[in-house]
Amino acid sequence: MNTSIYDILTRDNGYLFLVLFGIFVSAMIFRENMSIYVTIVLGVCLIYRDEIRSMAKHKGFPKRKINQQQHVRNTEITLTQTSRDILKQLKTYSVYNPNAYRRGKRYLHMFFDQIQRFSSSNNTKHVIENAEMYSQQSIKLFRTLVFSIPETKYGSETTQDTKETLSELCERLEKHVYNILYNKVQIHNRDFKDNPNIDKCEIVYDTDNVKEYNYYHENELS
Repeated sequence: MNTSIYDILTRDNGYLFLVLFGIFVSAMIFRENMSIYVTIVLGVCLIYRDEIRSMAKHKGFPKRKINQQQHVRNTEITLTQTSRDILKQLKTYSVYNPNAYRRGKRYLHMFFDQIQRFSSSNNTKHVIENAEMYSQQSIKLFRTLVFSIPETKYGSETTQDTKETLSELCERLEKHVYNILYNKVQIHNRDFKDNPNIDKCEIVYDTDNVKEYNYYHENELS
C-alpha cells in the first residue's frame, strides 16, 4: 500500500497531488478568512507555474498529434508529373468556375489515393472501381470549366481558342488516368489468372469503360 502511494506521488507530476491536498486543508483552516486562503493559492500557483503549464500542454498534446497524423495522411498522396503539369495549367482557367476546379482537383487526389492503395489492398477490384468513379467525376468537373467561359462576342476567336485549349487539357488528363487504370486492371487480371478464388473476378476494361461526362453517382462530393 505504501509503495503504491509512493509511486503515485513520484510519478511524473504526482507530487502536485500533495499541493492540491494542502490547498484543500488550507481552505478548511482559513474558511473564515478568505483573503489569507486566496493569498496561499496564488502563491502556490506562482511557485508551481512551470509544472502547471507543463501539465496543460501535455493534456492538449493528443489532439494536436491526431491532427498532425491526419495532415500527414493527406500529404502522402502522390500525383504523377503529368497530372501535376495538367493541374497547373487547368488552374489558369479556375477563375471561370473556382468551385468546379476545387472539386475536380479533390476527386483527382482521391483517384490517386486509390491508386496508391492498390498494391496493398486485398480487394483490388473494389479499389479499381473507386478509382474509376473518382476519375470520371474529376474529368466531368474540369470539363464544366469549358462551359463556364463567358462569351465575349459571337464567334470570338479568343473565346473559342480558350475553350479548345481547355478541352485539350481535359482530354490529356482523361487519357492519362485511363492508362493508369488500364495498367492496374492488367495487374489485377494477371493475379486473378494466377491465383483465382471466389473473391476475385476478371475485369474487362477498354475505351467503352469511359462513361458520358454527365455521369452521376450518389456519393458525389458537394
